[in-house]
Amino acid sequence: GGMAAAAAAAELAELRTKLSKHLEGSRDVPAVVDILNGLEQRNLTLKQLAASKISKVVYKLRKDANEQIQKICSSLVTKWKQRMSNAKKAKANSPKLPTPKPGTPGVTKGETKTTASSTSKQVSIDVLKKVGGIRDTIRQKLFGALGSTLEAANVAVEIENAMVAEFETPSNRKYKAYFRSLVTNIGNKNNPTLKSRILSKDIPPERLVRMKPEEFASEDVKKQREKNLLEKGDAARSDWDKYANVSDAFKCGKCKKRQCSYTQIQIRSSDEPMTTKVICLNCGNRWNC
Repeated sequence: GGMAAAAAAAELAELRTKLSKHLEGSRDVPAVVDILNGLEQRNLTLKQLAASKISKVVYKLRKDANEQIQKICSSLVTKWKQRMSNAKKAKANSPKLPTPKPGTPGVTKGETKTTASSTSKQVSIDVLKKVGGIRDTIRQKLFGALGSTLEAANVAVEIENAMVAEFETPSNRKYKAYFRSLVTNIGNKNNPTLKSRILSKDIPPERLVRMKPEEFASEDVKKQREKNLLEKGDAARSDWDKYANVSDAFKCGKCKKRQCSYTQIQIRSSDEPMTTKVICLNCGNRWNC
């Protein structure tokens, strides 16, 4: 764990000091040969080599007066160089795709990308312009939510800039609240058009940041909401039709219309007056009086 690594680092630093002393003139060939043989056997990681800077000393020791030291150091340097170049090759060959975190939906099989234009290829998160702090995090998350393409990267940056223009500072509560609402809506299966409308700038970033969460809804969702409201109104009306007492004696506090239905119920004990329950048949507002 961490302690073992720290101990190893301390030990390497000590060995480096001993080798440096030999370089500086207080020569001790047997000790140096011993240390170098030890290094040869240890498979030091590239990280450890870089951190300890021991490789620099070994590099210089290749020109030592002692032949044995020259040999071991040359062999070590060759070995390390080989590993460096292997690591570089491996890095260059690894695909530059954003690795999806476990649990985040990648592209499911059976989904065929219809557009194979350069903008629809997935790109690395590194393409995002960095501005520092929370803003970078927000940009990265928007980029992910919009599909991790080059187009997504450009739009994510524009949206985040517009958010800062609209909400002044990322520390503003509204900035984060807006971001959460936007990402949730982009990921909403019932609203598949929102993402494409944002990417195509059918909704430009400046307008997007001024939209209320309910405005993100797709036409389908909006229609469904209206339908639900109407059905609720109808249900309320049918409940109240039983009483059939339609009267203009009550005025609705909400819509100010005098189209109300009422019924009287004994809620409290029988010597108390009855409670009148009123519903507005226009907007569905209910109250007791």
